[in-house]
Amino acid sequence: MDLKPFRLGLTLGIIWGGNIFLTTWLSWFTGYGRRFLGIMADLYPGYSVSPAGSFIGLGYGFLDLFIGGLLVGLVYNGLSRR
Repeated sequence: MDLKPFRLGLTLGIIWGGNIFLTTWLSWFTGYGRRFLGIMADLYPGYSVSPAGSFIGLGYGFLDLFIGGLLVGLVYNGLSRR
């Protein structure tokens, strides 16, 4: 069975980007997840726990796991054919 790397990357990117976006807004209003989002701010330049930062985190999160999922799909397909 082959994976579809583009679709895997797209799915994971949407999930992770959406997670960062929603967690940022949740933290903005309640303070929930500040430690986690502090780590994300260290990893993603320009990201902060703010309304504008939620969109920056959405972009970084999507791109991060889109590339990761794409690579995992390509490596998996390459190894499964052997």
